[in-house]
Amino acid sequence: MKKSILKIGFLSLLLFISSYFLPHFLTELLGFVLILFVTLKIGWKEGLTTAVITSIIMWLIHFYFNYEKTYEIVISILLLYFTTPIFIGYIMKKMKNKNKELEETKEKLKEKNNLLESILENAPLGIWLVDENQNPILVNDYFKKHTGFGTGDPENISMTEKELKICKETDNKVIKSGKTQRFEEKTTFRDGKKHILQTIKTKVLYDNNKTLGILGIGLDITKRKQKEEKIKRLSFYDQLTELYNRRYFENELERLDKSRQLPISIIVGDMDNLKNINDNYGHKKGDKFIVKTANILSNSVREEDVVSRIGGDEFAIILPETDYKAADNLIDRISSKFEELNKNISFPFTINISLGCATKDLKSESLEKVFDKADKKMYEKKIK
Repeated sequence: MKKSILKIGFLSLLLFISSYFLPHFLTELLGFVLILFVTLKIGWKEGLTTAVITSIIMWLIHFYFNYEKTYEIVISILLLYFTTPIFIGYIMKKMKNKNKELEETKEKLKEKNNLLESILENAPLGIWLVDENQNPILVNDYFKKHTGFGTGDPENISMTEKELKICKETDNKVIKSGKTQRFEEKTTFRDGKKHILQTIKTKVLYDNNKTLGILGIGLDITKRKQKEEKIKRLSFYDQLTELYNRRYFENELERLDKSRQLPISIIVGDMDNLKNINDNYGHKKGDKFIVKTANILSNSVREEDVVSRIGGDEFAIILPETDYKAADNLIDRISSKFEELNKNISFPFTINISLGCATKDLKSESLEKVFDKADKKMYEKKIK
């Protein structure tokens, strides 16, 4: 503060001395420059102090040199000297506040950017932004690490061409619809295993609704799907034989009953001698022959056929688009396989299964009644 006062005093003294050598208008101009200099360099308060001192000097010069145009001095003092530091000080204060606000905004934006970057890079899921041609614009560390996508090296990408093609197809669906959509997409990770990603994709727009690309978020739900599959297997599969169970069989009967894929044949089977085996050799031995029977049945049919264990020693097969003759021929092939099995094992009891079949040829027929017919034919063979 003392230094500022000394500077103002020294500059004012120079102004006063210069008035002896300079014309009056130049002295006034020099006074104005002095006020402006102090205001800009030190501050508006010091500029106002300089204006007061300069005004006093101008008045002294006025009286000393006996100038008559007093109003000119008044105008210069009021309009130039006093208003200059006040106006500039106001502007500078506004600019200082604006700069402060700007710096604070920049700092907040920097903090937000750092936070978003931290979330993006540490998120336990894949986040990516691609253009309409599937070129990566932004890919987070998780997705780069697990798939190699977005690393800039195509050889590092673990995803297959088929997976990338399906991914592009889902991207196009989102672009065309303009709506956020969910998908389940199989993705090969760099560990060589296929993972299931639950993806959420949305179209990103910029600059008057131009399409920038697709923003995708992918959560690895492989473990969840495995648990669901395990629950499904427990619900619809027989644990001993790994064939479908009765519940699944009945659901398929109901579903196929409305089908136009006629004819539909059903084979019903009941194992022979299983009770004797269980009674004499125990249920573990009996279970082994149940599994052997299941294997023979499942290896004798097509992929689209449904083989189920519907009871302890009971089995059933649904044969879509199969007529009675084809179903009867299948029974003969299965019986031949059991004959081969009995030739190759040394056991007091023969392992066999009694089989009966029936066919639905008309849409008006009920598959439940067809099942009953096949079951009846099976028992007719069993008691022979």
